[in-house]
Amino acid sequence: MHTIKSLCQRFGLSERAIRRRLDALSPLLAPHIRRGEKNSLLLSDNGLAIIDRLNQLQQDADLGLNSAAEKVKSEVQDGRRTGYEQGANIAGHPTDALVTALESRVNEQAQMIGFLQDQLEGVQSQLQAMLPASTHTRQRLGRWAALRAIVSGRV
Repeated sequence: MHTIKSLCQRFGLSERAIRRRLDALSPLLAPHIRRGEKNSLLLSDNGLAIIDRLNQLQQDADLGLNSAAEKVKSEVQDGRRTGYEQGANIAGHPTDALVTALESRVNEQAQMIGFLQDQLEGVQSQLQAMLPASTHTRQRLGRWAALRAIVSGRV
């Protein structure tokens, strides 16, 4: 689920611009919007695809907000009549392209996880090297001796 703030970051638009898009497409987005914590708006992935298509039309076809919204509404209605949404995403992108993009993102995340696991193992080995060999043979220092060791940098 996507919040208005996440939509602002994704599209590089202000909160007001996002709200205007939500209002322009309110009949289409109604099933894709729900309320979250503190009554915030949450948009599903299908709703995000509709907003994405609206922005794509505005940029590519140089349409205004209202005319782009009308075009998106007509595309979705045509899609319902022809079974369009079964073979492709509502945003108009082929499903194969979306799957490929998601697979590449999953691969990137898997590589990042591997890198982070390697980093964690390195830090753990450094930590083990810093610990004394046995905690039972370690002498217990008094308060003043411990403070003296800390101040002198021996600990």
